[in-house]
Amino acid sequence: MPRAPRFSSSALYKALDERRIHRELTWRQVATAIGVSPGTITRLRDGGRMEVDGMLAMVHWLGVPVETFVSAPRSSKAKVDLRQRIRAYLHAIEDGTNPTSDDANASLAFYHPDVRQEELPNQLVPTGAVRDLAALHDAAVRGRKVLRAQRYEVRNIVVHENRAAVEALWVGTLAVPIGKLPAGAEMRAHFGMFLEFEDGLIKSQRNYDCFEPFT
Repeated sequence: MPRAPRFSSSALYKALDERRIHRELTWRQVATAIGVSPGTITRLRDGGRMEVDGMLAMVHWLGVPVETFVSAPRSSKAKVDLRQRIRAYLHAIEDGTNPTSDDANASLAFYHPDVRQEELPNQLVPTGAVRDLAALHDAAVRGRKVLRAQRYEVRNIVVHENRAAVEALWVGTLAVPIGKLPAGAEMRAHFGMFLEFEDGLIKSQRNYDCFEPFT
C-alpha cells in the first residue's frame, strides 16, 4: 500500500535558516516575525511534535505554498511529464505578475526545498546570481515591482530522464523605466534554461539570459 505524503519538518527548518541568514536575522527575531516562541523553532529543529498553526505560520512567513514541504510517496511510480511540468511552471511565473492572480507565489511550488538556481552574468545582472528558495521568493517579489506583465514563448524543450533544456523567448512589460526603455515598454530576452528535477520538483536550474539591448 503506498505511503501517504509527508510534511518535511527538516526542509521547513532549512528554508527558515536560509531566509534567516539571507536577511541577517537572529532566531529570536525570526520567531517574533512569525509570531511563535523560540522554543517552537527549537522543536522544529529537533524533530519534536509541532502544532499545525505554528507550522502554517512559518510557511506563511516564508511566502511559499505548504506543498513545497510535502514529499510525494516514495512508492509512487507515476511518471511526471516534464514537458507539461515545465510549461505549467512558466505559466505560473507569468501569472505571478498578473494583478488579478489568486496566488502570486504559485511558481515557488515547482521548486524543490533544496533548489539551487544560477543565473549566468547578463546585461540585467552583470555579476550573475545564485539563489536558494528564499532568494527566489525575494526575487519574485522584486519582479512584481518592476514588471506589469510577462510571457514566455517556448521554442523548444528537450528532455532526458530527469533533466531538461528549454529554449524560450521572454517578453516583459515594464512597470518602471529601465535603461532607455520607458514604463509600459517591452523588454525582450532569449532564454536558455537547463533544469534538473527530483520527485517532479526543480532541484537545480541554470539560466543563460540574452537580453536585447535596452541601455
